[in-house]
Amino acid sequence: EEVKVTGEGVVMPVLCGDRVWLRCPDASGRDDASLLAILLDKESLEHVPHLHYPPQQQQQQPRTPWSLQTVRERRESQRATQDKGQALLLHFFLTSPPTPTPTTTPTPTPTHESEREEVEEKMIGFGGYRLIERTAGDSGSSGSGEQLVGDLGIVLSKPHWRGALGTEILLLTIRYGFDKLHLTKQTAGTQPGNVAMNRFFQTYGFVKDGEPVQDTNGTWQHYYITRETWPAVEAAMLAKLAHTTPTTTHHQQQHHKHTPLSS
Repeated sequence: EEVKVTGEGVVMPVLCGDRVWLRCPDASGRDDASLLAILLDKESLEHVPHLHYPPQQQQQQPRTPWSLQTVRERRESQRATQDKGQALLLHFFLTSPPTPTPTTTPTPTPTHESEREEVEEKMIGFGGYRLIERTAGDSGSSGSGEQLVGDLGIVLSKPHWRGALGTEILLLTIRYGFDKLHLTKQTAGTQPGNVAMNRFFQTYGFVKDGEPVQDTNGTWQHYYITRETWPAVEAAMLAKLAHTTPTTTHHQQQHHKHTPLSS
């Protein structure tokens, strides 16, 4: 897929994997209710407490929870940033209904196209690059000149924390960032207490960027990868997914109908 990172005619990508697909939120607000449900789930936001309330509510008492109005305001603000080429925002969806476990009620097989579409568009999280910017090169970047850096993050609803869905989402996003956005470096941060995410970054070869630092959103341990280190990280992710996802491209073929959206 292609993204034209200018203020005009921005084409937003659809990234398809075996079990998930990612697309940008559009101006219609069709994802607002699903996004609101995730933002109101404190368990899903356990490691991103700064998202518990809308940005304008962070310093106010009493704070007002997220609403469809504040979700809409967030979407419009983020789209304005994306249209300037300074971000890439993505919503995450299951490609097909999850396999029922013995303790769940099986999902009925949809019979009409509208029902199939409703099942396929099960939003399970959001993320992408909250900021894309040019910075001076340093010892932690590839080369010594100007770098194009994307700050990466994802939030998954808690029922989807297991099963390597996050790995597949990050693989699709990071690959797109290097191949299509031409990033030279990608950064990510997580709370020091988020044991699983810190282990994830270290297992797949992300470089630990110093000690934890504190900002207005909390305390964060930062990691990064560069264009040069990405092939090894990608290979490790693919090896993991080979044991957890189908090897066929059936789902990608099914989702050619999800054409890129334009602003």
